[in-house]
Amino acid sequence: MNRCLSAVLAGILLVTNGWSAARDDLQALVSAAMEWNPRIRAAVCQQEQAAADRAGLRGFFDPQLSAGGEYLDSVYGRRETLLQAGVHAPVGPGVYLDAAVEERFFDQMGDVDSTSLEYDRLIQSRVWLGLNVPLLQDRGWRQWRLEDLQARHAVAAADRQLLAVRQEVRREVEQQYFTLIEARASINVAKSAAERAEKLLREAEAMVSVQALPEYQVYAARSAAALRQEEVLAARQNYDAAVLVLNSLVGAPVPPALSDPALEDLIDWAMALRLPEQYRLAQILSARGNYARIMSQIEADRAARDLAEDQLRSRLSLVLETTLQGEDPDDLAATGRYLSARNAGVLAGVVWSRPWGYRAEKAQVRVKTAQLAEQGESLRQAELTIATELAVAHKRFASAHGRLREASAAVAAAQLALDSEDERFRLGEGRSRNVLDAQKDLTDALKRQIVAGVELLRAYYAFDFAAGYSLADAEEL
Repeated sequence: MNRCLSAVLAGILLVTNGWSAARDDLQALVSAAMEWNPRIRAAVCQQEQAAADRAGLRGFFDPQLSAGGEYLDSVYGRRETLLQAGVHAPVGPGVYLDAAVEERFFDQMGDVDSTSLEYDRLIQSRVWLGLNVPLLQDRGWRQWRLEDLQARHAVAAADRQLLAVRQEVRREVEQQYFTLIEARASINVAKSAAERAEKLLREAEAMVSVQALPEYQVYAARSAAALRQEEVLAARQNYDAAVLVLNSLVGAPVPPALSDPALEDLIDWAMALRLPEQYRLAQILSARGNYARIMSQIEADRAARDLAEDQLRSRLSLVLETTLQGEDPDDLAATGRYLSARNAGVLAGVVWSRPWGYRAEKAQVRVKTAQLAEQGESLRQAELTIATELAVAHKRFASAHGRLREASAAVAAAQLALDSEDERFRLGEGRSRNVLDAQKDLTDALKRQIVAGVELLRAYYAFDFAAGYSLADAEEL
């Protein structure tokens, strides 16, 4: 079955009349759940964690500062003090930069290393600059870029997980609200049935008192009145339980106040709903949070696999270093040449290394490849589930719509039958059992009308959930 969202939006007709209060109650409950439900709040925390994890990756580019000092009293009698400060920083495009400044203070130099010096005290200054450029593994900070890409998709997955949790909580609140209004309508139907039974009992007792009826006609009416009161108590118990479950789903400290819609309003609400004849599954999938989360997780796993594959490359680096050095007996900014005939030195080289077998790295590639395959199957399962939810909800809606029409017709007929039996009983032409049977038929028809109406509401909102709530975004509900 194909569905077009534009046709869906155009096909939803909601008439605001007596049942608008019930829809307002539902919207208030959903809004409160979006704010207070613990699962939603936990998903928000997970979203913040993912965002913080990605922001932390920027610390890769933070310069690392170092400083230190040493004192040496060697076996040769020379004393040496070293003060050093440096910085290490990754800089673009894909270069490690190291820079350092050193100050050495030599004391009691004397005749050291067969070098006769005029001074026992000497100050040495050194400035050092080095570059390390990865040429194969991690070239151009590939590993950091892949980690950042993985973290970015992890943030997207957390965002979509939050959307999925909100959609699931909204569905649970909606379905539990329909349980509540079904229980409330059942209370009203049970009360009406109890009132009819009490009325029949009073009439029968009055007619027996004037000997217009035999006394046995009272027994059935008295039994029916007691049973109808028991049904009221049972319906109230179901309603109280539904309220507790609904409040736990919302999670608000003070649950929203709810109205008491009449049965006619419930039926009008259900009959006003319409679903589209066609829909397009491809457009609906992206609106579902759980499907979109898997898509983001696949992208994150793909980046993780690429990162693992980069680890399989050999390490090949270009190394460049340059050093400026000078000495002076008194000046801290020493530039003289006392220990060497040169002030500058240069190093250039290429360094290669690799593990012997890459067993750990190859295992990681296999792990990430298997995770990608797993996520692909999860995505396919999600698509099948969503397609099934849409189809089932659509068929249930059509079935419930027809059932509600038939149940409403049965209610009208049962009411006429009861009126006729009431009239016959008052004229002395009928029996209390006939009236009780007519009352039972009307009560059963009303109950079936409630069930069909609630099933219609459940199917409509189940379809809306399956479509990612993309059908009624303009009205929020």
